[in-house]
Amino acid sequence: MEPSWHETAFLLVGPNEVDAGERLRVQLWDSDRNSADDDLGRVEVDLKELMSDPSSFAQISDRSDELRALSPNEGMPGLLSWRVGYFPKIRIQKAQIEEQPLESNVKSIQQLKDAVAQDVYRKMREASSQNGSPESGQQMAQDLKSREDSMIASTSPPQDFPMGILSLQIHQISALEYERINKSRDDNDTADDTVAHSDDLPSSYCTIILNHQKIFKTRTKPKSSEPFFNAATERFIRDVNCTVATFLYAPYELTFASGGMRKYGRARISLMFRPIGLHLSPSSLGWDYGTLEVSDCKSPLDKISPVLHDLRLKARTSVSRGKMYKEETCTEEVCWRGKKGRILRLAVQQRYRSCLVIEFRKYRLGVDATPAFAVLWLQDIVDEEEITIRLPIFSGSKANLKRAESNYTYNLKEQLGTIAVTVKFWRGLGPYHQRLAIKNNAIQDVWEVLNTAMDNKEINNAMIEDIDTAEDSSSSESSDEEGNTNSIGGLRKQAKTAFKNKPPFGNGGNEHSGATPFKQLQEYNDHSDQLHRHHRGLMQWKGARTAKWMKSKIADSTAQVTDSLKHHNRDPGVEKEV
Repeated sequence: MEPSWHETAFLLVGPNEVDAGERLRVQLWDSDRNSADDDLGRVEVDLKELMSDPSSFAQISDRSDELRALSPNEGMPGLLSWRVGYFPKIRIQKAQIEEQPLESNVKSIQQLKDAVAQDVYRKMREASSQNGSPESGQQMAQDLKSREDSMIASTSPPQDFPMGILSLQIHQISALEYERINKSRDDNDTADDTVAHSDDLPSSYCTIILNHQKIFKTRTKPKSSEPFFNAATERFIRDVNCTVATFLYAPYELTFASGGMRKYGRARISLMFRPIGLHLSPSSLGWDYGTLEVSDCKSPLDKISPVLHDLRLKARTSVSRGKMYKEETCTEEVCWRGKKGRILRLAVQQRYRSCLVIEFRKYRLGVDATPAFAVLWLQDIVDEEEITIRLPIFSGSKANLKRAESNYTYNLKEQLGTIAVTVKFWRGLGPYHQRLAIKNNAIQDVWEVLNTAMDNKEINNAMIEDIDTAEDSSSSESSDEEGNTNSIGGLRKQAKTAFKNKPPFGNGGNEHSGATPFKQLQEYNDHSDQLHRHHRGLMQWKGARTAKWMKSKIADSTAQVTDSLKHHNRDPGVEKEV
């Protein structure tokens, strides 16, 4: 066996890890379905060695290390070929010095060094009188770094270094107010609709969502209208130019029914980006979540086996699938497109370790056969750029298919031709992730945030076209296609209200005038998610909210039992404040 992953991991290294003498460990596991995973060996490298070795400092070096057992002196069969490098934060760039507003008389690195040297000379006259004294040199290095950090924080990131470390900190939520939604009073009652200091305030916590992924959760704070958090985290980001950070405040509620108020307030947060000197290919700068758009698949008549001409295609990712059919209008080549010529769109999760599998499907009694297939690894395409890639077609035995979709590189000899696939990867969660959001609580929370942003018209109107086409792009396909149900309300219904300026349901008091009962029901269904988030409609009653909460808990427990019998990837999960 020679498994091939071709995946990249980014680990943050700080002074604590270096001072503690930490070692970088790469561990190989045997994934088992019904028992604990088995340790097949490991490779360990001292962090200080990576930082001091010229071959791995600020560059990537190729290595081949023998696998070792838990005991360092005991060997294990196998050789691990991998690449590793240590990349420090870059120093301040010339463009940043010219842009910084802190010291107007400093416009170059040399001027900055001269200014620091003068300050150090004034602070340490006796030490500076001795040429090359250790005290003055150490003080100069510390002051130079401190002033560089201040200048970097006051300027925009350099465009030549998109990769780096993003620090996010939540300081405080201030002026937190709740609007009473379920209130009953007379018209002459002038009581305030908001409450800032009350025992009814719930305990609260904050969540950070980065590129539509839930990454950090703070501790729960006691009841207060101005909770202090002062919680921070750091993350490596692939491209600062397309990174989106969302800070979510949420009440900690023991039951779904305990809420009932809309929240208002102001958040004080801090963000700091420090680039590193790492340059990777443009395809490595994308998001993990997105939607893959497959326009068509083509192959010249002489580049594909005749037995595959009349077969349909099944395109699938790890979380979504769809069908493509042969176009009879093509004469000089074989062409496949979605039903009625539509573009096929598939949800993608964990894009940098996922692939698009194109199966040639043949009708037969029982389960359809797969005589051939092609595989495209999604880490090889650039975000939001249409590209046509020619893929080899291999014989579709189960062993070959399993090997191809599990390994980045695979040596298969039974090639049946080639096929050109036109694809485009759209970053971020979309309408085709609805089914995935049902099964994953973290994604469901992000989905709810996106829907709320749509209610408030805070999402770019560029999403209108994709949301509109989501309703009729794949929903009319066969039951093999996923991601087109209306289980969580989703972007389709919200788009009709938030993006197309349709007046919100329930505003103005005349929304039912002259409407038939069927029209009223249809109007309510189109706006049900927006109403339920504000505890209107059916959710204005506590019993309905409690029943919905109980249903979600039962579904979560069922999903946990079902997922325990499946293979799982070792995901880092959501970091929680200590």
